[in-house]
Amino acid sequence: MTKLLWLIIPVFVIISGFQDAPKKAVAVTASSDEWELYRLINKYRKENNLSEIPFSASLTYVAQKHCEDLVYKIGHLTHAWSDCNYNPADRSTFSCMWDQPKKRTTYTGNGYECAHGASNGYKATPKSSLDGWKSSKPHNAVFMNQGIWKDMKWGAIGIGMKDGYACVWFGEETDPAGEPKKP
Repeated sequence: MTKLLWLIIPVFVIISGFQDAPKKAVAVTASSDEWELYRLINKYRKENNLSEIPFSASLTYVAQKHCEDLVYKIGHLTHAWSDCNYNPADRSTFSCMWDQPKKRTTYTGNGYECAHGASNGYKATPKSSLDGWKSSKPHNAVFMNQGIWKDMKWGAIGIGMKDGYACVWFGEETDPAGEPKKP
């Protein structure tokens, strides 16, 4: 029995250690619309004397997965995920959004999302998405590093677009996975 315990305990320790093992870097391709939205966002920032934000494969993966979740499982615009509740009036739920990059990729920082779109046949385009965020003071503040976002130094940005939705994810850390591939 002692020999069996000595065998079981190390196996348990090894297996439990894998639960927190880093996730694999993602290989993701950004669509032509996602690349265009990336270009438009950085053009807008440059027009306002702000630096370009590096395109992130990890944050693009998260953005694409959230768009898919919105289209196939949730059916309406929200920062929530089908497996994670988010309530903008309840700060205790904010980690549902912030932790998605760490949960799904090797990206180590928090993610902050701006989402745009609707169901019922609406088609989000790069221009309509950016125009929507520009006309929304709280969303525009994220893009322009204003208000509560003024001290944030964006080191990465990810973009996902699917049917009626566009999601942009911002992060302070640079992404070791690099940028997404071109189509």
